[in-house]
Amino acid sequence: MEIAGDAGPYLTPDEEVRQAAWYEAHRRELYRQLGFRRLERILEVGCGSGAVTAELAARAAKVAVGFDRRLEALAAARARGSGPAFVAGDVAALPFRDGVFDAAAGAFVITWLAEPAAFLREAERVLKSGGVYVAVAEPDYEGAIDYPPAASSRDDVVEAVRRRGGDPAAGRKLPALLSGAGFDVFRFGVLNSAWTTSRWAEEEEKEFELLERLVGASAAGERLRVAARARRAAISKGERCYFLPMFFAAARKTS
Repeated sequence: MEIAGDAGPYLTPDEEVRQAAWYEAHRRELYRQLGFRRLERILEVGCGSGAVTAELAARAAKVAVGFDRRLEALAAARARGSGPAFVAGDVAALPFRDGVFDAAAGAFVITWLAEPAAFLREAERVLKSGGVYVAVAEPDYEGAIDYPPAASSRDDVVEAVRRRGGDPAAGRKLPALLSGAGFDVFRFGVLNSAWTTSRWAEEEEKEFELLERLVGASAAGERLRVAARARRAAISKGERCYFLPMFFAAARKTS
């Protein structure tokens, strides 16, 4: 997803759909707990290719609107079929009236924002009084557990996220960021996002392609290839483990 500057342009539409599938059960349980099915209007920020927006339209709201600044992503979203509306623009200046949405949601958004406070102030503005902003999933790359050590690419990933203008520790900061924007945070937690040997065996090559695009060609890229060889060896021995803390939060507009 691309939100600010050069943040996150390495995900293709197909990869965004694959990423969304990882936390589908968590996402739908949040919808249920928060009563999204009863809502009229929901905004998804950073909608990318629109898979989650379509889900919101089908399962959780009478009107779902997807928002992203990438015109090519929105073209892919519209090609998925009828249902949601899709709008392009800047997250720091959302092109919507005050108080028009019952809820707003985003995943892997705050991580990539150079100025998350500006976005969250805008999210608060477009919500109705009592409306909810849901950070569905925001990673904390600095807190990743990557074993065995020779297989780890954590430091290079952290540096690459920073280089692209993102915050590799955004997940842990959600309560502070939301409270600072005037929200009342009423739910905060972490998803189960452990990658064991069986999952790595299925996903390794796809993940390596994504990480290689994120890190880029350089000494870091070469270190990533060395780590990939160590990962494959660890997978073959049943030793591989990776845990990426993936935080979520729900916060209510109080004004």
